[in-house]
Amino acid sequence: MAQPPSLPPSSDASQRVAADGASGPAVASSVDGNASGRGRRWLITAGLVLVAALAALPVLDQKAAQNYETLFQRAIVTFALARTL
Repeated sequence: MAQPPSLPPSSDASQRVAADGASGPAVASSVDGNASGRGRRWLITAGLVLVAALAALPVLDQKAAQNYETLFQRAIVTFALARTL
């Protein structure tokens, strides 16, 4: 039985050997990769801090409580009307 022809070595970036002799996936410039990662983490952290600060404000809590009371009263009335039908 004939064996299939062997394939030429892959030119895929994941198979390349780095200049220092280490093999593995080719890594993009560490400066570019780290900069975008740091920027993304910084934005996520800033967003979470902003959300936490807004959640701690009493004005926002009072407005939410007012809306909650109004909506709860409407729900009770709607339930009572539906129950009588």
